[in-house]
Amino acid sequence: MCSSNPFTLKWHQDYITRGFGSLKNLYLNFAFHEKRAAIVEDGKLMELFIDNPFDSSGTGNIFFGKVVKVLPGLGAVFVDIGLSKNGYLEQGDMLSGRRERLQNNEPLPEVLRVGETMLVQITKEGSSTKGPRLTELITLPGRHIVYMPGSGYMAVSKKIQPEETREALRMFGECLLQGSEGLILRTECQTAAKSVIKEELEGLRKKWEGIQKSLTDVPSLVYTDATLLEELLRNRVLNEVDRIETDELESFKNLERNPEFSGKVFMYDGKENMFSKYGIEKQIKKALQPVAWLKSGGNIVVQETEAMTVIDVNTGKNSSRINREKAVLKTNDEAAAEIARQLKLRNISGIVMIDFLKMDQEEEKESLLSSFTKALEKDRTRTSILGFTSLGLLEMTRKKTSLPLKDRLAENCPACGGTGFVTSTETLAYRMERKLWEHRNENKKLNIKVSPSLFHYLHKTNRIQELEVMLNIKLELTVDEGLLKEGFRIEDFK
Repeated sequence: MCSSNPFTLKWHQDYITRGFGSLKNLYLNFAFHEKRAAIVEDGKLMELFIDNPFDSSGTGNIFFGKVVKVLPGLGAVFVDIGLSKNGYLEQGDMLSGRRERLQNNEPLPEVLRVGETMLVQITKEGSSTKGPRLTELITLPGRHIVYMPGSGYMAVSKKIQPEETREALRMFGECLLQGSEGLILRTECQTAAKSVIKEELEGLRKKWEGIQKSLTDVPSLVYTDATLLEELLRNRVLNEVDRIETDELESFKNLERNPEFSGKVFMYDGKENMFSKYGIEKQIKKALQPVAWLKSGGNIVVQETEAMTVIDVNTGKNSSRINREKAVLKTNDEAAAEIARQLKLRNISGIVMIDFLKMDQEEEKESLLSSFTKALEKDRTRTSILGFTSLGLLEMTRKKTSLPLKDRLAENCPACGGTGFVTSTETLAYRMERKLWEHRNENKKLNIKVSPSLFHYLHKTNRIQELEVMLNIKLELTVDEGLLKEGFRIEDFK
C-alpha cells in the first residue's frame, strides 16, 4: 500500500526533477457521507466535485413521475417527481411520438393529460426558485458510449480523427443498434477494442431493462446516476492528473487494481481531515467570497444574480507600482486566467458579463481574447465567448448542468433574506417610532422587544425618553437576539 506521508514529498520532488512542469493532484475525500474530490494544481484549487448521498435531485437521475399541470402556451408541462419543486418538461424534450403529434397541430392537453405517468430524467438541476429541467429522452452514459434507448440517434465524437476513423466507428455503431435505440460513441472508442464497446452496451441495455421493471410507485426515483468515483472515471478526470490520493480504503483498492493508474495512487493516513491538511478547506471558503485576489495585487469581484453573473476587474494594489498601461495589461492578463478558474471552481453558468480594465488598442483586446479563450479550453463544460459589447463588456455563456458552488454549500442569510444588506438601525428606529405613534396618549405601558443593535442605538441617542414624553406612554425594552431582521416587536400592551 502506498501511504501519503512517506512518499508525498519525495514523489513531488522527483516529478519536478524529471522536468514535467506543474503538478496536478486529485484528492478524494471519501471517508464521510458527503463525497468530495478536488483537483489541485501547484497548490491552487482548480475544480471541486461534491456528491451528497441524501440529495436525489442530481443531473442524470431518472424518475417515474406524473403530469400535474399542462401549459399549452409554453408548450410544456410540469411533472411531479417527488422533489420539493415540480420538474419542467418542454416539447422539444418529449418522446418523438408526442413531438410528431404536436407538430401535426394536435393540442398539448390531448397529447399529455394531467395525471398521466411518464419516465423522465433530470438534465439541469433546479434552484431555490425553479424546479429541475426534465427530458423523456433518457441517456445512460458509460465510459466509451452513451446509450439512448428511445432516441434513434447515432453520433460519433468530433474529437475522433481522421474522418475515415469516425465514419468507420459510425458504421460499427449502427450495426449494434436495435429498434429505436440511439448511441453516441465517445472519444475513448478510438482506442477501445470493439469487444469492450459491445460488452459495455450490453451492460447498459440490462440496466435499462431493470429501470423499466421498477416502475411501481408514482412519483419515485428509479435510477441514480453514477457515484462520484464512477463519474470521475467515466469523464477521464483521473487520467488528467499526475497523482491521486484518497482517504478511503475501498476507493484506494479499486484504483490501485486499475493498471491505468499504476504508481500514482496513494492512501492518505493522516489524522487531520485531508482537505484541511492540504489547505483545500480554506480555498473552498474563499470561493464563496465575492473578491478573488490576483498575484500582482489586483482583484476580481464576482457577483452572481438571478439573470446573469457580473465580474469586475480592478487594479487594486497594482495601480501604483508601474505605469497605468502596463498595469492594465498585466492585471487583465492575470484576471483572464483567474476568471476561467473561478467559473469552473464556482460552477458559474448562464450569461456572464466581464468588465475588464479599459484597453485603448484593438490589438490589446484581441490578445486578451486569445489568452482568455485558451484558459477556457481546460473547462470540460461548454463555454462560448460572444465578444465585447458597445460598452466594452466581454459577453460569454457557460452551459448549466448542475448547481453553482454557492447554492450547493450556502443558504440565504436569515438576517438579510439573501439580499446582501439589512435595514439600517436608524431606519428601524424611525419605523418603530411611527408604529408607536399609533398608540399615543393611551396612557399604557408598552412592552417592546428589540434587536441588540437597536437597543444600543435607542439608549445611545436617548430616544426612549424622548418618545415617552412625546407620546405620553411608558416604554419597557428588552433585548431579543432573534430579531436581527425585523428589528423590533411590540408584543403586548399593559
